[in-house]
Amino acid sequence: MLLLKQWGGGHKQTTSLSSQDVNTPKLPKIIIFSTYQSIDVVIEAQKLFKSQIKLIINDEAHRTAGVQKLDSEGEKRDISVWQRTHDNALLNARFRLYLTATPRIYSPKAKEGLSKKAQGKDLMLFSMDDESLFGKEIYSLNFGKAISENLLSDFRVIISYCREEVVAEYLGKLTKAQENSKLSIESAGKMISFANALRKINMSFVDESGIHEAFKEDKEPMKRAVCFHSSIRNSKFATEQFSKISATILLDHIDGTHNAYQKAEKLSWLSEEEEGKCRVLSNAKCLTEGIDVPNLDAVCFFDKRDSIVDIVQAVGRTIRKSEGKKYGYIILPLVLTDEEIKDYNKTLKSDKFKIVWETLKALRSHDERLIDEARIAEVVSFLTDSSEIKELPEATLFTLDELFNEIKNAVPKNLGDLQYWEHYASKVGSIMHNLMLRIQTLNAQNAKIKSLFEGFCKALRGNLNVSFDTDDAIALIAQHIITKPIFECIFSNLNFATFDKVSAELEKLYKKLLNYGLGTETKELEKFYISVRSNAEYAKSDKSKQNLIKNLYDTLFKEAFKKTQEKLGIVYTPIQGVDFVIHSVAYALKKHFNKNLSDDNIHICDPFTGTGTFITRLLQSGYLDSNLESKYKNELWANEITLLGYYIAQINITTTYHDRLLKLKYLDSLSNRESSSRDIFSTAITSNSSAIAHTPEALSGRGIDKGEGATSPNSSPSPLSEKHNNNAFTLFDNLLFTDTFNTYTPDSKGFKVPFTKRQSMQLESEYFAKNLAKIQEFKNTDFKIFIANPPYSTGQKNANDNNKNTSYPFLESRIAETYVAKTKATNKGSNYDSYKMAIRYCSDRIGDNGGIIGFITNGSFIDGNSDSGLRACLEQEFDYIYIFNLRGNARTQGEFRQKEGAGFFDSGSRTPVAITLLIKCTDSAKSPDKKAQILYYDIGDYLSREQKLNIISNFKSIEGIEKQGLWQKIESNKDYDWINQRDYGFMQYLDINEIFECKSKGIQVISYDWQYNFSKTSLKETMNQTIDIYNNEANRLHCKNQEEFEIQAIKDTKQIRWNSSLYSKCFRKIKAQKSSEIIEIQIRPFSKINFFNNPIFIHRKGNEKFMPQNQKNIFIFTTNQAKNFSSLISNYIVDIEFLTKVQAFPLYYYEKIESQDTQGEQSVMDTDNNTLSEAHTIDFDDNVAYYKRKDAIRDEALAKFQEVYSTFWEQNPQFANKSSCEVYPHCDKIKSHDSATLKALSGWGIDKGEGATSPNSSPSPLSENTIISKVIKKAHCV
Repeated sequence: MLLLKQWGGGHKQTTSLSSQDVNTPKLPKIIIFSTYQSIDVVIEAQKLFKSQIKLIINDEAHRTAGVQKLDSEGEKRDISVWQRTHDNALLNARFRLYLTATPRIYSPKAKEGLSKKAQGKDLMLFSMDDESLFGKEIYSLNFGKAISENLLSDFRVIISYCREEVVAEYLGKLTKAQENSKLSIESAGKMISFANALRKINMSFVDESGIHEAFKEDKEPMKRAVCFHSSIRNSKFATEQFSKISATILLDHIDGTHNAYQKAEKLSWLSEEEEGKCRVLSNAKCLTEGIDVPNLDAVCFFDKRDSIVDIVQAVGRTIRKSEGKKYGYIILPLVLTDEEIKDYNKTLKSDKFKIVWETLKALRSHDERLIDEARIAEVVSFLTDSSEIKELPEATLFTLDELFNEIKNAVPKNLGDLQYWEHYASKVGSIMHNLMLRIQTLNAQNAKIKSLFEGFCKALRGNLNVSFDTDDAIALIAQHIITKPIFECIFSNLNFATFDKVSAELEKLYKKLLNYGLGTETKELEKFYISVRSNAEYAKSDKSKQNLIKNLYDTLFKEAFKKTQEKLGIVYTPIQGVDFVIHSVAYALKKHFNKNLSDDNIHICDPFTGTGTFITRLLQSGYLDSNLESKYKNELWANEITLLGYYIAQINITTTYHDRLLKLKYLDSLSNRESSSRDIFSTAITSNSSAIAHTPEALSGRGIDKGEGATSPNSSPSPLSEKHNNNAFTLFDNLLFTDTFNTYTPDSKGFKVPFTKRQSMQLESEYFAKNLAKIQEFKNTDFKIFIANPPYSTGQKNANDNNKNTSYPFLESRIAETYVAKTKATNKGSNYDSYKMAIRYCSDRIGDNGGIIGFITNGSFIDGNSDSGLRACLEQEFDYIYIFNLRGNARTQGEFRQKEGAGFFDSGSRTPVAITLLIKCTDSAKSPDKKAQILYYDIGDYLSREQKLNIISNFKSIEGIEKQGLWQKIESNKDYDWINQRDYGFMQYLDINEIFECKSKGIQVISYDWQYNFSKTSLKETMNQTIDIYNNEANRLHCKNQEEFEIQAIKDTKQIRWNSSLYSKCFRKIKAQKSSEIIEIQIRPFSKINFFNNPIFIHRKGNEKFMPQNQKNIFIFTTNQAKNFSSLISNYIVDIEFLTKVQAFPLYYYEKIESQDTQGEQSVMDTDNNTLSEAHTIDFDDNVAYYKRKDAIRDEALAKFQEVYSTFWEQNPQFANKSSCEVYPHCDKIKSHDSATLKALSGWGIDKGEGATSPNSSPSPLSENTIISKVIKKAHCV
């Protein structure tokens, strides 16, 4: 510590203070310089001064972040010297200023982990996002801005790798020369890679399409570097051994044991320059902070570093400005085997690459430019040893999108306000809520605003669907207000106010609301908009801008508009699947219709476009090139229901079309310069064709591969107009802001629901007139092709969300008369899943001359029991059905789950997925009895997501599967099973439903957390609070209908959780009583728990006749039919998930009778001294109710088991080993045996229990009343 006392006598230095030191004349100013380790001296000094410190400046403030520690005995330690600076009780100051280049912030997940480690102690957490502790951020200068303002040098990351085999060969020679060499292949390989990087040997960029380009910007070898190791021992070892690798690279070691003089001497050595030499200072950690070598060329990380702060601090050493310096370099050396170089998918995820991901993660947290993938490609360069330079473009270790995907997967989602847009998603959600609240208040208080929204809602109902209400309209305008600045940042030359037919209408409404001060709500997002604008500066190309808005869409939409995503079942489609559908449709159109996608009158539609992926890939495929402008303007269609999705789809499709036109114009001009006999479309791209080599995906479509639509320069003019303006964008006017399902109306083509007369459903309104006119045009269009990934949603999961799926009466009616009418399943509700509605819609909309539907959908319809009606209709309505089953059902368990493999959508969806092509050749050619030809291919077992995507890419289309002879022809059975067809031999056995008079499901509660508890006291307290909330809502709300009630009811899940039955009871003013009994039930096998038995809060009670008022009974419980069979016996009431969707078959049931009818009644089974024959009179609310117990076993069933009971519930091995798919569509069966087998088996049962007899003796006479009960008594009750 240095204490400066400002008076005439100069100053003296000290590290201790006494009262004599401070009892001096009043000082004009005192400035204290101290290390954090000396803070206790400062604290003691202030006690002597007895005055407040005006300002404390905390440099390297990230070191003051952290958490209070526990000692070895689990007790709280005093806060460390680093954190004492925060405590005003220890160090009294008026102001504190914190300075850091690497703010340390604890994520919610990290905080949760620390909380668990705290062992119940209240430990203090110091996180730099805590404004109550660190205050508000007053200034920030990030990497990108500092570099752009020339305050720092820009940087490059060099991933330098060499082959393990080359290193081994070199090491062998080295060992012969020096027998005592201690170098391993790993250490020697990294040193060789590092040396090559310093000399910049064979360094190249790799662009986004995988093309390698020589690095020409900065060829001079490096002269100074610092390398970091995981330990001092490793650093010393590298220093000792490096002379064996290179004589021109000089290494010296430094660590914390060196004193200040030694450190200064070594840093001075590093800064000096020696001709033809490169100086490197090797260390473990001591050079991350506190050194200043402006002319440092590079830092190298030999080992993975877990600390983002350490990495960024180290990188800070190399980006200091110096004369003549172009870049600072971050070198990451690797040693890879030939196998690893070949299998890059595996290698990118291996431990060897952790050093890459950790470093990029740290850099990305401080350079927001790395959010753009194009910037990553610019920054990251690759280097290899000269022996393999020729193989680089083919090896593809660092090419394609895998590198970017892995970088995204490696980078945490929350690393700072300015850098990560996911962080803003929650803010956007909160701000949108406040914005909506403001507008709702205006709407309620201002008659003009209310009238304005009534007209706006009317327009939305006509354009979207009739369920749109004022709240939906307010949400829409709030989205527009929030997203408008984003698009203005990215497309600065775009007038967003008049962007297209939808944005112009929303802008018109927004301007009318501006006078009411709504702009203030979005001020909190100013930093976010600045971040977007800053990133947009680096996104110059159309592709980079598309990547930018895609990242925005993924991050914002996922969180800020989460309800919309859940309601619509939105997941984002991998490009491999999209391309497969496009190529397959093109092939099928040519094969079955002899048409090309580019032909006139082939209208193509993506009815659920999302961000426009299907249309953009179609434009890029080359299939439409010969007729591109006409197709784009007249025969391509897309619909989108979400506003943000609509805006991004418009930008994606428009920029893709613009980019495609420019490329075709270039190709056209190129062909005119070549020989007129040469067709550029059928000529392979050579190594000299560098101008077009950067767009291989654009030239890979079948249209180009097969010459579809290709024209000779002499045959017909180019599809491009000569007067085309390269900077002009042609908006995709056939993109509609609409709900596709709502366009299924009596005035649309393909409408098949009986209706009195065809009439126009068009509504006139002040808003969205152009969009509405386009919708009407869409309804009257004959479509040949539908391609899409339709939404998968089946309905809201939580009634508290108030997020129900919209109803579509016409379309639902159509499904009822087709899919539902033909199904044999009892559960028919799943036929109204949104993806099945999409199939129904498109099936009706394709014209009378036939068409093709290419969908990526939930694959459960292939073998779902409830989907037999859907399968029947598809067979009858179409001529050819192609199904590529991608599997991936995450709702299975055990080995079956492993076989399903990873999901196609990764974590976006847990359902199985299938790519399906439905082809209808003509409407009249097919006879009623003729079924479609079904071609099926299963992708296989145990596959990862990457393997599945590679398989899809390799096949390219249904033609690829066809060429390899892999399609399996399927003949459905009479029940329309396609795969896993049922075994009709199973049907001969006795149905369990034929044995029992009745059955039931388990209890289905509304909230597991509240209605079950091991503590009776806690259970009662929780449920009584819930009852109060429920009754208050019943008293508070007076609504016309239940729908209105559901909207107005409280949605706080901490107070009450709603579902449909609870809403219904509360709306009908059915009050809940607190005097409910607490009973013990089984929630899982062998697990009993207390249950609050209040009928109001039971969603599905099950059969009350089984155990009225806790009468005794015994049940056989079986699993749901769709699951692997299992059964248990219990004498308890059970939850519906006791076994998966449990079915209960009782020994008895109780029939309520009037009191006068009970006279003369006797207890059943009382002659057998059975415990189940206790009193049947039940005291119920001071009234007496009487129940007569009856056997639940049918008399006919008893007769079948009268002689022998040991075969009861035997699981036949013949069917036990069969796939559950072959037998599950029906209930469990009881096998009948011949008399000889029955006699042989009977001894087994009798030997095991009471009444057993010798196998040689006569059979025991068993009464009809006791036969089944004795079997059950002998079973193990859980």
